[in-house]
Amino acid sequence: MVDKFNGLRDLQSLRSIVAPIWEADFGNAKWPYPSESQSSNDVQTIYEGIIDSYDCTVTTQTLPHEKNHQRQAFSFSFTKPGAISLKTQGHLSANENLPSNAPFFLYFTSGGFILDCSKHEAKLMEKISSDSNSRVFSIKYPLAPEHSIEDIMIAAKLTYLWIKENAALLNKDEGSPFIMGGFSAGAGLAINLAAQETNNKYIDKLMLASPFTGLSEEHLEMCSNDDTGLTKKDLENCARHCIGLTSAKDPQLFPAYRENLVLPPTVLLAGERDLLRPFTEFLRDKISNENDVTYKTVMSTDPSKVAEHTHFAWGYANTAMVEMISEVSAKNTLHQMQRRKPTLTPAQDVHKVASVEPTITSATTQNKRKAEP
Repeated sequence: MVDKFNGLRDLQSLRSIVAPIWEADFGNAKWPYPSESQSSNDVQTIYEGIIDSYDCTVTTQTLPHEKNHQRQAFSFSFTKPGAISLKTQGHLSANENLPSNAPFFLYFTSGGFILDCSKHEAKLMEKISSDSNSRVFSIKYPLAPEHSIEDIMIAAKLTYLWIKENAALLNKDEGSPFIMGGFSAGAGLAINLAAQETNNKYIDKLMLASPFTGLSEEHLEMCSNDDTGLTKKDLENCARHCIGLTSAKDPQLFPAYRENLVLPPTVLLAGERDLLRPFTEFLRDKISNENDVTYKTVMSTDPSKVAEHTHFAWGYANTAMVEMISEVSAKNTLHQMQRRKPTLTPAQDVHKVASVEPTITSATTQNKRKAEP
């Protein structure tokens, strides 16, 4: 795989070689995207509106259940006068009978901004959804060089805003935990969106696996680990296809270059031999609210397991994400239980609530006595 990568100059050749390799490794998803060729009975427009000055049209298709899993395919089209039309696609996966307050995980797929990995990662997202009892919405975004890195970022932001404004259409309860993240380039998009979020309380957890944090020459010089799956040459190809010199260190595109970077509580994942491990640690050191950062690496002295802690450490990242989603869900459940505890007012009948909260009853009784003339 490395030899094939290193000798490539043509992007179409790269895409044609990588696709069957990943299909062999991860299988091909059985989730078709909505398309114009499908009948109008299967695909319907569910929303039209203006988001961030863009007109938004969304089509959706309910897909057959698979292994007690509910699945929906989405297709977004964002248009604005004088701007290029931007399209994204997504898949929503959830166990049957999942409560509306279950965690919601918004995931951006990988691919170095130039490769479409969405279908190959769909199975992984379905497994995360099943194992963590969460809703997982994975997003496929425009690619370079057909689109600029700026347009890719805008398309991701527009999709994120639509999800925030239309949570009910996705069966997401207002109080359910919202987790955002991605792998590699997708993690880079998640960082960008979280850094722009004015209300970081909306995002309960940011989960970033081997995040793409920059594409400048200085940034690429960080890469020195012995990764058997991804090479520095691959990253240089990504940079050559998707970014210009003027934007390679733009802090608006790559927030890791900001002087003061504040993110929601963040989990960083990287393999010990991961080519992007230095990228991950660079981000860890840049986050200003460092007390809210959890950093995990895959480390093993067993040479036979080297593939498990390179950039393509899918199994490890998958397990870690499930653990973190479950942890967020448990904290949210505890918080909701605490919020449901009865609260008392001086006007309440003390005798009726004495068996529920005797300590508060005592205080209430004292207050009432003090108030008596």
